[in-house]
Amino acid sequence: MNMKVMLGLMGLLSAIALCIVLNLASGVFIPLVVAWFILQVFRPVILLGRKLRLPLVFTLLFCLGIIGVHFCAAQATEFSRVYARYAPELGARFDDLMTKLGASPDMASSFDWIGFLQSNARNISTLLIALSSKLVMTLVFLMFMLLEAPYVDEKIDKAFSGHNAERIKGILSTISEQIS
Repeated sequence: MNMKVMLGLMGLLSAIALCIVLNLASGVFIPLVVAWFILQVFRPVILLGRKLRLPLVFTLLFCLGIIGVHFCAAQATEFSRVYARYAPELGARFDDLMTKLGASPDMASSFDWIGFLQSNARNISTLLIALSSKLVMTLVFLMFMLLEAPYVDEKIDKAFSGHNAERIKGILSTISEQIS
């Protein structure tokens, strides 16, 4: 077989394998990319904090995390507390609305409004749990990235030769400036 054809097929197989791996790792890869973008947005604050010797970003993220967890827990508790009280009233209002729209009383009363709410509440809670787990994973990645941010230039200098290291640092600086 021709070497060019063989290289082309290997490139195609590599691209397919990369797509499969990225699809399988999307649960980790997407929060990692989001954390990297957040890091780039906070880069000016990081530099200011480094000059002032204050951990501004850590304090900000810690406070936002605590407030977010407290808010979500309070909302979930409040929803579960008032759901039982408002579900029958909501069902009665739905029956009235169906009657006003001209639906037959049998149709309005046969609709299981509470079951409908319970099944959708379950879906919404599943979605919120998945979203919160992605948020926590993103915050963990972001915390590690923030811890390593001051040492990136040193690591690039050690990993690459002089010209390549400067070029890579220039590219990262340009990306950071454009995102910020």
